Amino acid sequence: MRILISAVLLFSSQLVLADPGLVGSWQLRVEGRMGVQTPTLVIVENDGQFSGKIGGERGNLDIETIEVEGQSFTFPFTMSTPIREFTLIYSGTRDGDKLTGTVEAPRGPVPFTGERK
Repeated sequence: MRILISAVLLFSSQLVLADPGLVGSWQLRVEGRMGVQTPTLVIVENDGQFSGKIGGERGNLDIETIEVEGQSFTFPFTMSTPIREFTLIYSGTRDGDKLTGTVEAPRGPVPFTGERK
């Protein structure tokens, strides 16, 4: 009985300590030419495929595919404004509960950081 209890406790502690990877909610900080933006990025995983949403004051946009390789990730999404439509490409790395990277924007790369919510 003690062996069974020890095994259950060991297994359950590993579940609590399991690294969720990129899956979850992230508060981003993007320092662009228009000032600081703080969108929320939500990443989900379904059968090994990653997708999600990114949102802010203007609403949420779907991200159909997020490419993940190790601790690195990249995803494009299309944004519409009254003037035009353009694609932004986020590329970055995860280190624990922190993200760093760049956003490829029409006027060049912009740095971003993020923290798990």
